[in-house]
Amino acid sequence: MSTWNEVDDTCLGVDDLQDVRKEVNSLAGHWDGVACCLGLTKDSVCKIELKCRGDPSRCLDEVIDNWLKQNNNCDKFGLPSWRRLVSAVADDSGGKNRALAKTIAKKYGLSSTSGQSVDSHSEETKPLLSMECSMEDINKIAEYDFDWRRVGRRLLGDQKVRDIDREGSSEGDKKEKMLVEWKSTKSRDATYQALVKVLREIGNNATADRVEELE
Repeated sequence: MSTWNEVDDTCLGVDDLQDVRKEVNSLAGHWDGVACCLGLTKDSVCKIELKCRGDPSRCLDEVIDNWLKQNNNCDKFGLPSWRRLVSAVADDSGGKNRALAKTIAKKYGLSSTSGQSVDSHSEETKPLLSMECSMEDINKIAEYDFDWRRVGRRLLGDQKVRDIDREGSSEGDKKEKMLVEWKSTKSRDATYQALVKVLREIGNNATADRVEELE
């Protein structure tokens, strides 16, 4: 797993802040290296150090917060994910801790659901779940009950969710726009399986089950 390709690459957001902090709090002494590996600029690192008065733990917390919110152009290397975090933890210029990186990678591998338990029936992947969502089903799913902001942060990132939220449409329209944007942006990666996984991550198993029944 030297390239960490088996680690979950689903987009993380502010809802994951506590989970991420818990996994990397031992790296406070390397907070600036981690920051650079996650994409924060040197100028941003200097500002964080000044804001936190050089306290390593506070600096690391601020780095993680900025990264998950995609502030200071730190998304230029890609959206926040466990895969990117693991890479930064292991990097000799970052966290310099391959043992911790392997521990996080094992916990958040593609076969897991972000370390959370899943129902037994979800462990069996139906063949068609790997197919791209059809537009017809996207319209159906938009009528289902789920927190579109939490789902959207994982599928598209915080900035895109904020952009959609600023529009003056209804909550239902925003939910549909988020799903359409996901399908348009991710194309072949906008699969039933990807959506089901995110729904289970946020604890909405009922809606995940309904999506599985579509295919």
